[in-house]
Order: sequence, then C-alpha cells, then structure tokens
Amino acid sequence: KRISSGINAEYGGATCAQCDGVEDGDPCNTEVAAGKTFKCFSHTYDSEATAWKASEEAGTCHALTDTAVICNMPGASAATDYTSPNDGCGPCADGAVDAATCAQCDSDSCNSAAALSFFIVPLLAALFNLM
Repeated sequence: KRISSGINAEYGGATCAQCDGVEDGDPCNTEVAAGKTFKCFSHTYDSEATAWKASEEAGTCHALTDTAVICNMPGASAATDYTSPNDGCGPCADGAVDAATCAQCDSDSCNSAAALSFFIVPLLAALFNLM
C-alpha cells in the first residue's frame, strides 16, 4: 500500500506511532484507517532518452480524511539516481523542493508525464536566463 503524507508525516515519517497502553479506553496500537484514496505516478530516469519518465499507470495512494492530496516527482535538479518518496505519493522530503530535487502538486494524478514537462521546461528556461 502506498501511504501518503497524512499517515507518514503525522508520525514523523514512520508508518506507525509510539504509544503507551490505552488511550481513551481503546488500545493505542489499532490500525489507522485511510480516509481517502487518490492516484500518483512513480518516475524513473531513462538514460537513453536522458529524461524522467512517469509510470504508465498511476498507483493508488492513501491518506487520512483531513490530509491534502499531494503527489511528488523529480525536480529540475534531481540526480539520475533520485528516488521519489513513496512512489510519488505524498510530499517531497524536507528541503527537497527548495533544492529543486523534488517538485510536488496537489491534485489527483497531477504528477503525470505531461505535468513533469510543464514544470521542468519553464524552470530550465528561468535558470538559463539567470546565467
């Protein structure tokens, strides 16, 4: 199961939480139920095309009901061995957006191949103009 930010981030990046005994009369180690599902694409680097490629099919991501839908993808400065967190589900790692190694978006299936090109081309143009 791909688990998005609402479950992972809430527990400091882990998929489970530390707890002590019983909370509100219930055992604290009960399963956290995902409240919604959405789709995100994973990405791999194609060395022949020298470009990032989105997976053909989006994977299903899970999040808590009150958690925003977020997908991630390689940013303009991502190294060829970069790995997207949670196969594209959820936010980028801390500092990765500022470093341009990861980009994120906030709608279902927003990190498709088309989204990747729309993000990277203008960013590369802006960087080129700064040189």
